[in-house]
Amino acid sequence: MFKKAELMTIKALTPVHVGCGSDLGLVDLPIQREKHTGYPKIESSGIKGCIREVFEEIAKSKQDIYNVHNIFGYDSSSENCYVDPDSNEIINIKEDLDKDFKGNDKYAGAIGFTDARIIIFPVISAKDVFAYVTCPDVLNRFFDELNSLGMEKEIGKKFKNNINVYEGKAICSTKCKLKIDSKIVIEEYTYDADENAIIDELCKVLSSQMGLDEERLLNKLIVVDDSHFKDYVTMNTEVITRTKIDDKTGTVSGNALFTEEFLPAETVMYSFILYSPAFSAVQATKNGEKMKGPMRVEEVIEYFKEKTEEIPVLQIGGDATVGKGIVKVNWGCGK
Repeated sequence: MFKKAELMTIKALTPVHVGCGSDLGLVDLPIQREKHTGYPKIESSGIKGCIREVFEEIAKSKQDIYNVHNIFGYDSSSENCYVDPDSNEIINIKEDLDKDFKGNDKYAGAIGFTDARIIIFPVISAKDVFAYVTCPDVLNRFFDELNSLGMEKEIGKKFKNNINVYEGKAICSTKCKLKIDSKIVIEEYTYDADENAIIDELCKVLSSQMGLDEERLLNKLIVVDDSHFKDYVTMNTEVITRTKIDDKTGTVSGNALFTEEFLPAETVMYSFILYSPAFSAVQATKNGEKMKGPMRVEEVIEYFKEKTEEIPVLQIGGDATVGKGIVKVNWGCGK
């Protein structure tokens, strides 16, 4: 059982495709979605995998490699190399690691992640380029989860079920820049703009909890009804047609014409980091030095935070070689 949870925010800097395989629908390669809501999501296994990969890449010592296995779980297929910061040489410690972890390879990792859920979705606007759109359903769920994991209960009490919006209206802050007279026009919908100070407070909370730009939220954030929000996240994702051109014929090569779905840049999602003490006690040893006991939860958190300071962005999902899936992560907010 985890001992501490912290909020992690994922903001798309480029379009993101975390796929669920091929599909028989209109899009050949759709993104992952929740079954009961249809909202986009990112499976926790994908989040954990890409973070582990970066931790392995930035390892600078034998102990770093051992810590990766203790924190994320032992993986015998890992390359188990690190770059020595002094000599700049690649050091392979697979032999040592396999020997030391023999019998300890069945332990779970000390860090878990929840599925990333959507909270803000960007939609084209008639004024100020685009709007940040959310709805009562996703906000109430977010505050519920904060409360369930023991974080910021007072925030949940203040906002949960207190932001109500009716069809045809969009609640915005008193500093909203999306209004045309008393209307807000996004995509094909026109809403009556309802300025409310509670959205000013919401923007402040989301900024402090999720590391988002407060002024930008005040200018662009609107709350629409649940059904319209579902329409946006279902029908307003980016769908790109991909092709491969045959060099000899100048036409599409074989069956290389397909469509792929992406979450647009500026989408904001959140996940929770779940910390527990390390189950494995394996540590790197030197000159017969005695092994320490398992990492305490405080040590796990300290090490994780120290390493994430070296990770300004992550690449998650497919199409890495064409610049997709680059996200900015705000680690461990909402303490």
